[in-house]
Amino acid sequence: MSMVKGFMYGIVSALTVTSPPLYRYPYRNTLEAFRSDWKRIGGDIEAATQSFEGANAGGEAEDEQS
Repeated sequence: MSMVKGFMYGIVSALTVTSPPLYRYPYRNTLEAFRSDWKRIGGDIEAATQSFEGANAGGEAEDEQS
């Protein structure tokens, strides 16, 4: 019986006239998407820099010890 049900579902899906909803791109244009990406990358770099500086707060950097 499930084979008949699957066959009927396939026939009906082939005959549907309406299209599925289109994916909405979250940005208005490419420039806005790039801006968002670089803001996120910049935030990651800033967080990593602060984390690195916090880890080395107890001593000087190796280059400065010479």
